[in-house]
Amino acid sequence: MVRMNTSPSDYPLKINTIKKAGGNVGPYMTSKYAAFRLLRFMGVTSHSYIIKYMIRNKYQFTLILDGSSDRANNNYILVYFQTQEGSRTVVYLYKLLKLG
Repeated sequence: MVRMNTSPSDYPLKINTIKKAGGNVGPYMTSKYAAFRLLRFMGVTSHSYIIKYMIRNKYQFTLILDGSSDRANNNYILVYFQTQEGSRTVVYLYKLLKLG
């Protein structure tokens, strides 16, 4: 969905398109909440992996915080880790925190 620049709320339409084309999506992917559950799972898994990876490799890191807001005037803090992996500088988006 990220590569297609679409929202998880567009997921049911995409699933229906796949079904009409003869694709088999299975019983668990037809819920309108499936995309959100999948994204949540991927987020939790990647958070755990990033922390374990940085600890295991003893990487020093910089914590970057960036503020933002949406159209509804909700305020957020984005949390990033920046580290060196060999000669490369790598930035990981760790979390999006809603304020208030």
